[in-house]
Amino acid sequence: MDEILEKRRKIDKIDLNILALLAKRERIASEIGCRKRKTKMFIKDTAREKEAMRIRISNARKYNLSVIFVKKLFSLIFKQSRIVQENVQRSSF
Repeated sequence: MDEILEKRRKIDKIDLNILALLAKRERIASEIGCRKRKTKMFIKDTAREKEAMRIRISNARKYNLSVIFVKKLFSLIFKQSRIVQENVQRSSF
């Protein structure tokens, strides 16, 4: 049982790191949203998202992760980045 608790604590630390990285990613997405607003760029960049997804899938395979899982995960992450950028654009008007 102690071994399981120790492993769970390690997972908890990893999860905390994931959350911190997601928060950092959102801050950067917000900065990108500000820049896109100033340059009148569209929020959604389909070509960029396709290329980014291709790279994420390639990396998932290297780490022996489920491609389906990684696609779903990054689809949500990309969607959240667009929401953050939309909020930046709305708040500036």
